[in-house]
Formats: sequence, structure tokens, C-alpha cells
Amino acid sequence: MRNLFFAFACILFLYNQPVSWGITEDTEKESVAVSLHDCYLLALKNNVDIAFQKEDPLIREWEITNQRGIFDPLFSFDMNYTDKILPFPSLTRLSTGLQRSQSEELFFDSSLSGLLPTSTRYGIGYETLRTMGTTTLFENEYEGIVSFRLTQPLLKNMGNFAATYQITVAKINKNISDEELRATLIGILAEVQHKYWDLFFAIKDLEVRRESLILAQTLLNDNKERVKVGILPPIEITQAESGVALREESVIIGEQNVKNSENELKILLFSDPYDIIRKHIIPRDKPADENIELSFTGSLNTAIKNRPDYLIAKKKLDTFRVKARFLHNQLLPELNFVGKYNLHGIESDYHNTFDTIGSEDNREWIVGFELEVPLGNRSARSGYFIAKHEIKKQEFELRKIELQLVQETDNAIQNIKTNYKRVSATAVSQRLAEEALAAEIKKLENGTSTSHNVLEFQNELSVARFNAIRAIVDLKKSIIDLFKVEGTLLDKLSITVE
Repeated sequence: MRNLFFAFACILFLYNQPVSWGITEDTEKESVAVSLHDCYLLALKNNVDIAFQKEDPLIREWEITNQRGIFDPLFSFDMNYTDKILPFPSLTRLSTGLQRSQSEELFFDSSLSGLLPTSTRYGIGYETLRTMGTTTLFENEYEGIVSFRLTQPLLKNMGNFAATYQITVAKINKNISDEELRATLIGILAEVQHKYWDLFFAIKDLEVRRESLILAQTLLNDNKERVKVGILPPIEITQAESGVALREESVIIGEQNVKNSENELKILLFSDPYDIIRKHIIPRDKPADENIELSFTGSLNTAIKNRPDYLIAKKKLDTFRVKARFLHNQLLPELNFVGKYNLHGIESDYHNTFDTIGSEDNREWIVGFELEVPLGNRSARSGYFIAKHEIKKQEFELRKIELQLVQETDNAIQNIKTNYKRVSATAVSQRLAEEALAAEIKKLENGTSTSHNVLEFQNELSVARFNAIRAIVDLKKSIIDLFKVEGTLLDKLSITVE
């Protein structure tokens, strides 16, 4: 018992150990220069959200096949053997002198049944009964029956629509899952582009921070030389050293920003935790100048035709309308036409049974109607009115999305226009900041300025460079956002969902 307890404790200990996937602190990094196109391919191949969503259309496709299975014919076969010995009633014993009845029966029954798209239920059957016993003077007697039966709804569940209702719903659900996959692809690939340019920006921002540090260190070295020759007072060294310290901290923060941005991109591109730790991503593309024609009406019309969430809402509305139509049919009484046609044959020889089955003297017709009228019918009526209110609710949902499309389209276009202006303005600001810093350095060299002033101008230049890079990246991202709002991002990337 002690050994068993010890083994159980070891299992619990191992079970609760963290999973490391073989990753250690000294895992060697592999630098990989990637373009945006490379990132798209990696995301399409490895992204967990995309892989998860890709399964849904396959499930919905099998649901369609499952619903179509209601039209598959059903074949059944029964066989049983009966051996009976039963006493006769006393009156029969007195009149016949027989004490008991004895019989052996061998029964076969095979049938083929199913449902047609017209809601017609059909059945074809063949039964064979072999009897031997007291009633047949212990001779074999064969009875065969060929039967045909037909049931056709005339009110409730009548016609092709009622029979294929579930298939229709399954097809709509399949279309919805296709749009959901497209929405996931658009969202992930748009996020990939955003994170790619965020990483690009973080790297460029780090370069600006390092350049600022170099400028501060150069200023510190120059000030030390000027203090030595008596041009500047010692306080200028202290001010320059303070500027260097601040910029060293800024570089540390910038390095962490690069690391964070890189991880945010890698989590979209890889599914293996080892790759996320081992890979070092270096953006190869740069944001190029891009001029696009902007039209609010054109973009809005495009969004209405292509936005997955809008198309999903419309398809859900179709589902509720199909459901309401079916439930409206369920309000009707159930009236069915029923027809049966049986052919009989009885012979002492099995093969001769088939000859008598086709005889007009051994046939049976049954024609009639079945009627069921639910009194009150509250279940069907409540289901129908619930479906009608679901339609109204979904129509409001559709209108809500339409209003969102107007807002998002207008915002996206205005963001692009704003960012175009920002790119121009920040370029001018950067140029002026560079000229102002150069002028202030000359003043410091001439003894008419201070290190504090030069550091301030260096800060202004860093901010101007930061704003210029940020404006370019924001312009690129705002164009991506417009394609996302329009639902055309996959088309822009030449990606087709099959």
C-alpha cells in the first residue's frame, strides 16, 4: 500500500509540472527577414484561429449530407421460426377426437421504404409464411404477399418545401460558416498587417532613440573638451550627462517595445511555442507611398456587398424566414392520402406461390384518408409567432449593422485623409527640427546657447522623427482598415476562400 501511495504521489507531482516544450533561457535565436507576403502565408498556414474556423464549414457540409440522408431508402428484413403445440377446446376435442393442435411456421419479411422530396412516403414489401401442422394435415403450405403502400400529406408537411426544410437550413448555415471563415481571415490578415507595421515602427523608433543617444553622447564629449579649454562652465557637463542618462533609459524602453511588437506579430504567424521563442522576425518591407481613390458612396456600396458580418446577418434573416414559413405550414391539420395494394398467393409449392400472386383473384386494394386535428394547437401557434418576432428582431440587427457600416466607412475614409495630411505636416516638422537643432549647436559652439537648450532641440527632433514615422505607419494601417471595412481585403491580397 505504501508503494502504491508513493507511485500515486509521483504521478501527481509529474502531472503538475509546467510544460516547457524544450525551451530554455539559452535557446538560440534564428533571425528571419520576412515580407508582408511571407507573413500572410505563415498566418494562413499556422494561425490557430484560422485553423479553428476552417473546420466549421467542413462540419456544416457534413450536416447537409446528414439532412439529405432522410431521402435514403431503408431496407429491412425479418425472419422468425415458431413451433406451437396447443390443446384444443373441449368441444373441439369431442367433435374431432383431436387433443391438440401442432404447427410450425417459418416467416420471412423484407421491405424497402423511404421518403420522396414531394413528402411522399412509400413502402414496398414481400412476406413469405411457410406453415406445416394440424391445419395443413402436416403438409407444407406457402403464403406470399407483395405489398405496396403510399402516404401523401395533403395539408401539413405537404410538398417539396416541407420535406427539404432541414436541408435548406443546413445550406444556409453552411453559407454562414463560409462567411464566418472569411471574416476570420480578413480579421487575422488585417491584424497581421497592423502588427507588421507596428514592429516596423518600433524598430524605426528604436533607431531614433539610439540616434538621440548618440547626439547626446557627442554633445557630452564636446562639452568635456570645451570645459577643458575654458569655453564652457562645468555645469554643462552635468546637463549633458543627464541628457545621456535619460536617452539610455529611452533606448532600453525602445528595445522592450520592439520585443513586445515582435511577439505580437509572431503569435499570429506560428502555432508552435518553440517557434515563437526561437524565431527573430525582421521586417523586410517598407511602407511605400500609396494613393487610392476615396469615395464614401462607393466604399459603402462595396461594404454592403462584401462585408461578412452584414452577409451573415442577411443569411440569418433568411433562416428565420424559412423557419417561419415551415412553422406556418405546421398550423394546418394533418390530412394524408393513404393507398395500399396487396397481392396474395397460397400454394403447397413455394415456386407456385409467385404464379398465384399476380392473379386478379388474389388482390387487395385499400384507399383512404387520415386526419389529425390538434385542438387548441398552442404549440404550433406559439412557435410560428416566435419565428415572426425573430424575423423582426433580426431585421433590427441588420439595420444596426447598416448604421455601423455608414459610421465605419466614414471614419475609415476620414482617417486616411487625416493621415495623408499628417504625413506631409510631419515631414515639414522633421525638416524644421533638424534645421533648428543645427542652428542651436552652432550657437552653443559660439557660446550663445546652453547644453540644456541643445538637449531640448534634440528632444524636439526625436519627437518630430517619431511623429513622421508614426504618420506613415498610421496611413498604411488606415488604408488596411478601409479594405477591412469594405470586406475587400482578401481580394486585394488575391486570396480566395474555397
